[in-house]
Amino acid sequence: NAAITRRAASDAELQGMGTTVVALASFFEGDAQQLALVNVGDSRGYRFRGGVLTQLTDDHSLVADLVRDGMLRPDQAEQHPQRNVITRALGIDVDVQVDSWIETPVAGDRFLLCSDGLFNEVSEPVIAEVLARVPWPEDVVEQLVDMANKAGGRDNITVLLVDVVDPENDVRQALADQHAAAEAPTKSSETKPADSAPAAAEHPEEKSGFLGRVFGRKKGHPSDGAS
Repeated sequence: NAAITRRAASDAELQGMGTTVVALASFFEGDAQQLALVNVGDSRGYRFRGGVLTQLTDDHSLVADLVRDGMLRPDQAEQHPQRNVITRALGIDVDVQVDSWIETPVAGDRFLLCSDGLFNEVSEPVIAEVLARVPWPEDVVEQLVDMANKAGGRDNITVLLVDVVDPENDVRQALADQHAAAEAPTKSSETKPADSAPAAAEHPEEKSGFLGRVFGRKKGHPSDGAS
């Protein structure tokens, strides 16, 4: 926040710029591994567990405030002309209020971090269907970004997926085999081994960690400023 406000103050053309943020980090509390989740603005953090997609973060936006106050229904908020008006952002004020949570990860969890360029174009039921159907994180983010682009792609689309896996029992390969067999029962299907390299993407960033594979993809929009 301080870096953005200093940069904006040093250049008249950048005055008023800001950005939303959602971030996930791991830490240990004794012997237990935990996740810390923070957000400012309307970028979201989701958890997909047991087939259920749950939004963990609260949107800091005008329409979200109206929904929480009972003045708008969620379906009305989706079409509201001021749905892009945010009430918190990095770089706007010297001090910024940050929401934070602690999550206890469970093997099989999928944590999805994304900008509004995804969920404004792709509905949550469709996002959940992709998370349930597609085992490999790089394929998930590729499909979600492509879906958002095909639906209009009117804003920056940033998607990052974190899989929580048990190194002794990673079920994703078995899921991949099942889906391949279901989609082409009369043909031999080639699936990716657990240690294979991810599919190519536009400027992908990948790293391995205790949570398994982390994969993200961002599609910028030429008419956008800082995001």
